[in-house]
Amino acid sequence: MTSDSGTQAFLLKLCHAESFRARYLLFC
Repeated sequence: MTSDSGTQAFLLKLCHAESFRARYLLFC
């Protein structure tokens, strides 16, 4: 269960990073 929670947190962080990068590219 702990590994699943860690994966969920990792995916959430990755998704947040992707959205931030997309916003950055949009502004540039």
